[in-house]
Amino acid sequence: SFFFFQRLNEWLASELHTAGPEALLKVTGREETQFVMEMVPALNPSGTSSMKYLRALLLIWLVGLVLYESRLVQAGGVRQCNVLVYGSTPAGLCAAIAAARHFRGTSQSVCLLSVHSHVGGMVTGGLGKTDTAGTRGEALIGGIAQEFFMEVGRLYGKSEPVYYFEPSIASKAFENLLIAANVTVDTSQELVSVSVEVDTHSGHHYITNITSIMGVVFSSDVFIDATYEGDLLAAAGVKYTIGREGAALYNESLAGRQQYSPSNQFYIPVDPIDGNTGKPLPFVESEDSSGIPGDGDKKVSAYNLRLCLTRNATNKVEIQQPEGYDPATWELPRRYAQSSLVARQPGIYHFLGIGSLPHGKSDTNNAGPMSTDFIGASWTYPDANWTERREIIRSHYLYTHQLLWFLGHDPSINGTIRSQMLEYGLCADEHAQNEWYEPHWPPQLYVREARRMVGPFVFTQSSAEGADSTKRGVNSIGCGTYNFDSHNVQRYPCVPNSIICHGSSHGRVNPCCKHGGGGKQGGAGKFAVIDEGDVEINPGPFEIPYDVLLPSIGESSNLLVPGAVSASHVGFSCLRLEPQWMIMGHSAGTAAALAVKENVAVQDVDRNALHTELLAEKQILATSKEF
Repeated sequence: SFFFFQRLNEWLASELHTAGPEALLKVTGREETQFVMEMVPALNPSGTSSMKYLRALLLIWLVGLVLYESRLVQAGGVRQCNVLVYGSTPAGLCAAIAAARHFRGTSQSVCLLSVHSHVGGMVTGGLGKTDTAGTRGEALIGGIAQEFFMEVGRLYGKSEPVYYFEPSIASKAFENLLIAANVTVDTSQELVSVSVEVDTHSGHHYITNITSIMGVVFSSDVFIDATYEGDLLAAAGVKYTIGREGAALYNESLAGRQQYSPSNQFYIPVDPIDGNTGKPLPFVESEDSSGIPGDGDKKVSAYNLRLCLTRNATNKVEIQQPEGYDPATWELPRRYAQSSLVARQPGIYHFLGIGSLPHGKSDTNNAGPMSTDFIGASWTYPDANWTERREIIRSHYLYTHQLLWFLGHDPSINGTIRSQMLEYGLCADEHAQNEWYEPHWPPQLYVREARRMVGPFVFTQSSAEGADSTKRGVNSIGCGTYNFDSHNVQRYPCVPNSIICHGSSHGRVNPCCKHGGGGKQGGAGKFAVIDEGDVEINPGPFEIPYDVLLPSIGESSNLLVPGAVSASHVGFSCLRLEPQWMIMGHSAGTAAALAVKENVAVQDVDRNALHTELLAEKQILATSKEF
């Protein structure tokens, strides 16, 4: 019932001025609506006028709100905990579980706040095909992250970890781990303000409390920012950056604007210019987006939705025509679909990367030059407020929805592609609630990168490649081995035969590459189109130092950041995978508990003690057995 009142409160706060009885289904879903119907039979809309129904519903809401707030708000509207985790991403869940296990049997407590109603971030939001880098990467996953994958396996009746799973199974696995650790999640606790004080003796800043949009003041000894966006660190005045550093700043060969990105690229001439206006088509930036290779900018990788789709007719929700659909908007993918490259071997794989999951479902990701990545739409998201972000998020839903409708219904699209697209629909048994869009669409936007903290230590390309080995040993809090994985950042017109290109994909390059640049290209007109920013290069196994979690002690002595960690754009691109975020979250939770027990700044946590605790908790801290 508390869950119902919470949902109802969120709905009424935003939509009461337009809501009728039928709007209840939009937010609460059928199960909660059935609860109301059974609790107060007289409220059945079929036998009651809309106004009477709404008045009765409001009465229930007011009573429920009092009960709900009395549960949330303790004396004086303040909740006291010893470790507060802000953000219910997988990193946040692992951090809360780790800290709570250390406090078991004591009076110390953990608060876990979710910014919105969805819990579990991308892992429960559609990313079911885990980015592990295969068996080599799976061997480096330990601790609570591995417990999660083992619990997923158990739910599938297996005795080994399972890395490809349905969103609903991931939700259940996290729920089981949270219950076992006696951790509860307070949802819809968007950050409103942060109180920071200065220690008169040391001069160090520290957070005393935060206030949520629900009016609750949460005070804590140690705070953990586990959001994808780095909202808590930014509000606390911790230094951060956005976008791509120039290559010279950290001496990174992969930094800044890319000379040429060979993957997920246009390998065939596609005219990006509107013949009537002479301007670039929708989804193409202006010519001045090119820039100088190696230069930095404030642009971030493209975001998308990881779609859970199915071809199972008994579980399939047909994709309906989306709001505001205009066929003219989709001229660029139309021209690409009509190109000789696609026409030779038509198939939906030119536009969608469909990865198989159990029970006939899929994790559908970006694939190719024009896919679910909404290139260019993410640039303003990192520093936006949540009102602005809501519009950006909704634009991603509309883009994705319209793309799928276009692929299935545009008469110019090859019949094979259309028929393959129409085989798929959303899953009726996944994502029943979605506070951003329609039911059964994934409830989490894939925010691959937003803010990044700038601490005393910055994890860079050389950190992953092993050049700064002094930051390893007892300083290690986990490992990884995934690619430097940056998705495309921008798309713009280019002049054929004008770019020196290094690298190709199956011998193919973009038409704007100069002849002899590493592959074959076809002829082109005055302009072609190119995607820029994609990087997919593996650094080999690497160890993650504790320092990536730490702001400057002068900026905050009681904040750990396992989400928007201190890293360059290149370094971050191999840390931003969910297994690594879970590993860093676990280690942050343990470090926070030690800081509370030792009564020290997070920067002063004993590294040997932390190392010993993490090993006991089965974290994998070295890429070889030598250490």
